[in-house]
Amino acid sequence: MAVLPQGDGRRGSSEAAQETSLRASGGGGGADVKAEVHTHDRSGDGSRPHRSRTHTARTPGLVALQRSPKQTDQMAKLILDTNVFYNLADRSFDIATFASSSDQLFYSPLSVLEIAGKWSPELFLRRKAAAQAILDCGAAELPDQDSFLAQTIFKYALRRPTVSLKDAVVAMAKSRSVEALERGVEDRLEKVVRKVDSALVGKWRGVIEGMWVRDMESIQDREIPRFALWRAERAAGFDPPVPKLKGAREREFLEKTREPNWNLTLVSSCHERALLISRKTQPVVSETETRETITEALKALSCYCGVYTQYLIRLLTGGVLPDPNDSGDIELFLHAIDDAHIVVTSERKWKNMAEQAGFGQRVQLVTR
Repeated sequence: MAVLPQGDGRRGSSEAAQETSLRASGGGGGADVKAEVHTHDRSGDGSRPHRSRTHTARTPGLVALQRSPKQTDQMAKLILDTNVFYNLADRSFDIATFASSSDQLFYSPLSVLEIAGKWSPELFLRRKAAAQAILDCGAAELPDQDSFLAQTIFKYALRRPTVSLKDAVVAMAKSRSVEALERGVEDRLEKVVRKVDSALVGKWRGVIEGMWVRDMESIQDREIPRFALWRAERAAGFDPPVPKLKGAREREFLEKTREPNWNLTLVSSCHERALLISRKTQPVVSETETRETITEALKALSCYCGVYTQYLIRLLTGGVLPDPNDSGDIELFLHAIDDAHIVVTSERKWKNMAEQAGFGQRVQLVTR
């Protein structure tokens, strides 16, 4: 049974974002007018000091969720899902609900894309508040998922530098309207103007997420009897129950997910993604590199592989359809490389899938 690994529809997406819609540029007059996030430096010499934001004080009043003893003896690196920033923004909970003063908080560039891609006058205040929550909690930006795979997991040099989306976060948080966001938000203190073209980001998101959904549905088409017929019936206006694997077919699929080569297939797909944006060009790794790099990657990506596998199990045996937003959520688990790296989410399904995969300690559920 062939399985299309997570990321095929998203493969190269980080680099595409940098090249087309999310390139930040600076300098006296060197802004790229086609870029999604523009940073026009008005200081005259094109220089601007780098600022790092330290962790802010915790808001008292709520008791932090307890972690397992294995997690309490080390500083946690908390990877916050986008829904957590929305909940922080509307005060459903505060940071003390899920973090201690020693924890480090992180946000994914995919969260920035998610917030930036669906702006409208009706949603403006909520998305602006979510961007402000990223700034207020002092979260640091993670590398995009493909760069992370290339640099951190497989130890490759990138073909070009990564692009930070911090300016996009600041622009969204400080904008007074959707129109002002697209015209440019002036920062007189830092002498820059920051823009976000939400329509362009939304289009990019739609393409990438649409490819991912089609990838997932192609797996269902291939593996589930009558799934293609079900899709045709749904297109014709009928609403039959979603078909799923049963009996011997279900048992065969579940047995394959427990085979040693299963995770190797998923990690190999991640390796292909890394090669696409790295300076390394050969399609096949050497025997030495296979032993050293792939073995380490199998360990580091074991949580990601487990959660992705559980997601596939839901799709093929649970009568569930892929959700476009799930594509970005699954990518967060690439960063959950050990028990110190914990994904924080308000969606219970990710906690459930992580527990089923044996990595419940790497997901912290925080709800209203």
